[in-house]
Amino acid sequence: MAIFWRADYLQLRELEFFRDGSSGTLLRCRFQRRSDDKRLSVICCHLGSGDTAEKEQERLLQIHRLRKLGPGLGPSGGLPELLERSAADGAVLLCMDANSQPNRDESENDTVWRTLRGVPLVQSVWDADFDAEGRPRPEAATTGGGCRGGGSVVTTNKMRGPLSKQAAKIGEHMLHVIDHVYFLNGLEFVGHGWGPLRFSSPQAAVAQLLPTLDIPSDHAPVCADFEWA
Repeated sequence: MAIFWRADYLQLRELEFFRDGSSGTLLRCRFQRRSDDKRLSVICCHLGSGDTAEKEQERLLQIHRLRKLGPGLGPSGGLPELLERSAADGAVLLCMDANSQPNRDESENDTVWRTLRGVPLVQSVWDADFDAEGRPRPEAATTGGGCRGGGSVVTTNKMRGPLSKQAAKIGEHMLHVIDHVYFLNGLEFVGHGWGPLRFSSPQAAVAQLLPTLDIPSDHAPVCADFEWA
């Protein structure tokens, strides 16, 4: 994980690192805008992978168990409480590889998407495609969720080959929205600065598996434009 910023525009006030004890990690930078001293917290987070219900429950434990590392340790309460505390200080931007899609099958259990969208005032760049419960919005597939082109949005479109060290996942088509940008308190989502990827069907997506020369990663970029008053 990394956070980059323009030093002539933002001044770094504090950098914090959090971990849950397993594969859940989080980095927070607290900035101050040089022109007017307004504050912004930028958070990057990565959660463990796996598409089963058990793995989703592990991810939920990760976001609730994130604890600050280093000097000045204080109460954390996990990512939901960290978002609320950060919002009390200024605008908040959360960028994460959640390894979890909004429209998971868990009808009775909580999910990462529902948990984070349930934090007061939190919004997502995928709100035009999914409601707060993670249900796909029917109109998004035809209108493109406010973006050019129709079809379902995805941030990963991969299929592991025979040389993969993850043997159980070889041949499995991963076609999901698992990368997210959440925001609150003073940020207004303007639109996607690139893409996002959309496919009319899984069959159409198979013909364009990642990585490619244009996208040299198994994740597509999530590039979003915001206005910060």
